[in-house]
Amino acid sequence: MKRESNVPRRLITIIINMKKIIVLIGYPGAGKTTFARAFVAKHPNYKPHDVYEYIKKYKRPDGTLISEEYTIIAYTEMYQDLKKREGDIILELGTNHHDFNAEQLKLIMSGADLNIFLCLLSKDECLAREEKRERVIDKEALLKKFERNFPEVHEAALEKIGLGYHYLQMGQPVEDQVKFVEEIIGG
Repeated sequence: MKRESNVPRRLITIIINMKKIIVLIGYPGAGKTTFARAFVAKHPNYKPHDVYEYIKKYKRPDGTLISEEYTIIAYTEMYQDLKKREGDIILELGTNHHDFNAEQLKLIMSGADLNIFLCLLSKDECLAREEKRERVIDKEALLKKFERNFPEVHEAALEKIGLGYHYLQMGQPVEDQVKFVEEIIGG
């Protein structure tokens, strides 16, 4: 006997085809990119999208930003591109512009299965990791980033507009991080 569903076919199709977005928010050096690479290696349907790719065009050769105001321009450009992207995405965000990011994520949520992870690692460990990187860094700007009240301001911004989030402990092995996220997102 065939059963009739109360859920319209169009709605079922939209739910099945909904884009999945994993959002990683954390300090530079927390391990967001390392995690994203490990996750994408295991889940090739996800494509990385990193705000740093937008910010770096506003940097001087010595690694300093032309002006801090350009980061909001970079974030705006990134969100415009993100809306055009097809398929599942793993999005890496820094700790600046918490209210703006929360608002943009809320807008994106209407057409996506969104999971936000606040990437936790001590400031000292993040700084040590950043200093080992091959890219040119502006140490003064980096130290200013570590003065931000992360994750508290992000928790408040997300909660204010009704977005949930999870904590991802970045000090544990990346394989454990991937398993944790898989458990949260159901895959």
